[in-house]
Amino acid sequence: MWRGLALAFALTCGTSAAFACEDPYSIDGIIYGDLPADTPASALVLDVAFDDEAPSGPLVARVRRVVQGDYTEPTIRVGVINSSCLYPFIFGRAGLIIGELRQGAITHTFGTGDRQIVLREGFDGTWFRPKLESVAERRERTGIDPFVRHLSPLDGAPSISGDFDGVGARDSAAFYTDEDGNLVIAVNHGNSDDMPIIWTGDMASLPYFTFRTTGPGTYQNLCHLYGSDCGGAPREVTTSHDAIIVTALEGPAEFLYYWEDGEFKDIIINE
Repeated sequence: MWRGLALAFALTCGTSAAFACEDPYSIDGIIYGDLPADTPASALVLDVAFDDEAPSGPLVARVRRVVQGDYTEPTIRVGVINSSCLYPFIFGRAGLIIGELRQGAITHTFGTGDRQIVLREGFDGTWFRPKLESVAERRERTGIDPFVRHLSPLDGAPSISGDFDGVGARDSAAFYTDEDGNLVIAVNHGNSDDMPIIWTGDMASLPYFTFRTTGPGTYQNLCHLYGSDCGGAPREVTTSHDAIIVTALEGPAEFLYYWEDGEFKDIIINE
């Protein structure tokens, strides 16, 4: 989910930093889905799309529409200060950016002596300085948690049922698509707003994977695939309730997904 946040981005002109924010709800993004109520009338608001998959150096957006203010160019350069809590696209790669045009780079100095850090925000020439919003601020403002993936049922796809968490109630598992068009298997414990995802692939994987319910039992882990010490994984798993076996039809291989300590874990049981 959201999906590989531990990345390195070059977020300032010529400066890069590893993503290492300790609190995921402190992460800042620059994309808005709507205008916040406190947006100044003087702010430049553009509907943009960042088409490049891996940003480095200046972030260049394609301008789809001018929502507020004056701007006539087809693209815009966006400047952001280097920060371990900044991931510009945590709210998506297309939508509204809110801010102002600036001229020339801005230098920020922190600390003194050997501990002094100099960060450069923006670029030579004209660039856009965006308004940032943290995950916590976005959640408080909209009531939507960006870390919750939004799933859509896949018409005609198979589903299974079983007591996968051992609480004595029937759960269901099915293929879904997420907001990025990926194919996933998610489990519904009776709350469609909180469905853990146990497996992810692209849509082309659909004909090559299936899954089924399996009952309580003991399952051997193919430890040699993880190394001589099993890579820290258990050599066998005993379940007292239902579990899910995902089968790769080309290979083939089978993976056991089982509920333990409040989450799904997995081992490979056949290859």
